[in-house]
Amino acid sequence: MAQKPRLGCSYSKEGTTFRLYSETAKRIQLCLFSEDEKLEIQVEMKKDENNYWAATVESIKIGQKYGYRAHGEFAPERGLYFDANKLLIDPYAHEISKSFDEIWQDDRLKTSHHEDNATIMPKSVVVENNSEKDAQLFPYLKKKPSFYKGKTSIYETNIKSFSKIDKAIPEESRGKFAAFRNPEIIAYFQDLGFNEIEFLPSLINCTDRRLKAFEGKIDAWGYNTVGLAINPRYGNLNSLKATINELHKNDIKVCLDVVFNHSGEYEAQGNSANTLSFKGIDAPSFYYLEDYDKSLFVDRTGCRNTLNLETPAGEAYFNQFIDWTVATGIDSLRFDLAGVCASNQYAQFLPEGTFVKGINRAMDMGVSIYLEPWDARGNIYKNEFAAYAPRAKCWTDERRENAGEFYSVVGGKNGALATQISGSEMINFQTGETNVVGTTMTHDGFTLADALRYGKNNWENGEENRDGSRDAFHYKSHDEKEHLTRMKSVHAFNILSKGIPLTYGGDELARTQKGNNNPYCIDNEGVYHNWEKWNKNELSSDEKELYLFVRRLNALRQTHPALNNLHTFTDKICEENGRKEVEWMRPDGTEMEGHDWNVGHARTLAYVMNGKASGDEADFMVLTSGDFSSVDYKLPQPPSGEKWHVVFDSADVSADKKEYEKDSAYQLKPFSYVLLSSQHNKTYVNKRTANDISSVLSGLLAARSKSK
Repeated sequence: MAQKPRLGCSYSKEGTTFRLYSETAKRIQLCLFSEDEKLEIQVEMKKDENNYWAATVESIKIGQKYGYRAHGEFAPERGLYFDANKLLIDPYAHEISKSFDEIWQDDRLKTSHHEDNATIMPKSVVVENNSEKDAQLFPYLKKKPSFYKGKTSIYETNIKSFSKIDKAIPEESRGKFAAFRNPEIIAYFQDLGFNEIEFLPSLINCTDRRLKAFEGKIDAWGYNTVGLAINPRYGNLNSLKATINELHKNDIKVCLDVVFNHSGEYEAQGNSANTLSFKGIDAPSFYYLEDYDKSLFVDRTGCRNTLNLETPAGEAYFNQFIDWTVATGIDSLRFDLAGVCASNQYAQFLPEGTFVKGINRAMDMGVSIYLEPWDARGNIYKNEFAAYAPRAKCWTDERRENAGEFYSVVGGKNGALATQISGSEMINFQTGETNVVGTTMTHDGFTLADALRYGKNNWENGEENRDGSRDAFHYKSHDEKEHLTRMKSVHAFNILSKGIPLTYGGDELARTQKGNNNPYCIDNEGVYHNWEKWNKNELSSDEKELYLFVRRLNALRQTHPALNNLHTFTDKICEENGRKEVEWMRPDGTEMEGHDWNVGHARTLAYVMNGKASGDEADFMVLTSGDFSSVDYKLPQPPSGEKWHVVFDSADVSADKKEYEKDSAYQLKPFSYVLLSSQHNKTYVNKRTANDISSVLSGLLAARSKSK
């Protein structure tokens, strides 16, 4: 079988080739622009028998701006939207001249508007893919951090929001990739123990035209992508590579959140319809069209279109991105609505489809894959991914829901909570490992501080507070001590449960969005990380305590095999001590039995982890409460020890290091999470108190001063 040609721009000093796939176009022109974009040279592209269009041009330089004009019928009833007045982005390009942020409201982007738009449209940019040059400029690009995957702790953040108003770093770096390679940012993540950063979408995107009615709104998250180019909002391709290089140098991985289920062209026709790239090149090759009406796009995404990855155009779009991911040194990819990507317009999963084969190929080449295993219509594909992409890890909404209900005084949730603690909701049956990415708080929900304090407050979004996810934490704290305890407990539950934990950026410092749990269109100081108190060393005692607690949780997880191994719990007996790998305990100190899981009023849970089962010197016992009242727990004997030592109690900092004999009673306080250990000296890693956080801050501030 002949190898399929590479689409997009292939730079060479001898002659640069531009190539597209379009079955329905009558004519396509490559448009080359001068640096000031005042001069446009049009080059006719030639079509071969397989519907590939190509043009090779000599003397093209790196940085050349270009676009396409596609000629053909404008016949929406047949799914055709050709309009030669539309300059089109090359969907396969990896760099673009400007973002859509300043022009997305311009009517010349609309499908129904037929005036020439070349003067406003971003231009695709020719880049060189040269691995030898990359190796010289970015020596750590391909030298990926190497640590056991169970030690991974992910920090999810919006690139712009994280550093936009951080006055301690250079102004030109704020809100961009460059901020994350500054020493102060790297020192911050290293101190906290986060070793993988997940960037919200960083590819070129266009704002939904529906937001035009709301002054100042913009697609701040970036989930409406229109190609593979880096969004200039955050920098260029080399800036991304430089950031990856510096993070790798400091043993931090990089994950990109990407969108291949829909595009920012939105609907086929209507007030939100844009023609920017895919639609104008060959809509039937890039989108699923409704069988009963070809003028309508299939919508399985909630965004009024669904990309088709099974055509030559769609297959190249996805597979060339995978190749670029590997070449750029990116460690991980998180796929938005991956269930859509892996199925057809009828919601039928495609085990031999482009997406499944592509992510398996990516994993073969060392890229970790994280998936949202669902679509916007409620279809779930966990079992299908477990069968056909068993190494991929999956997000779970259940962890947020279960935590929200348990820590909101809802009884009878012990079984659901235990499933999350065990990571048994999604399992790789080939290895026995959990495939869960643990997410209690993420970008598309409340911050943790807000979840425990506010009801949904999305009025600023302009949708009359109808948008946003359901409020899982329906009980709100009115007492500051209780609020802090619950924040610490939720952090502990997520980071110390089985799976790869993800923390929503800012939750380590109780960041607030004032109750907005869907700020996709908010780009202002209301959602930015506020570093002023940090930079002035004026954090409150609660903020210091929370920061240090998260810091310690990561250190504990990364230090102890019992806390970081990904194998789900079993009922196996360890020969070394004759105890089970895990024992779920009742308050009276005896092991839970079948009927205990159905107690409707139960609002506390406890379990013992046998360290020998995972090669750990220490045994651990966890006790956690979602109740208003305290409960006394009778402590069993540790599997391999004589006493229990308190590692931490989220409700009582004075409890640390206290010792308890077998059959002693431990008072489990309201909404608390308690970790006990059989080993006194093995569990006090990364231990600091709120009183000496100044030493942490002074060290990080010293790093900040070097970057000014």
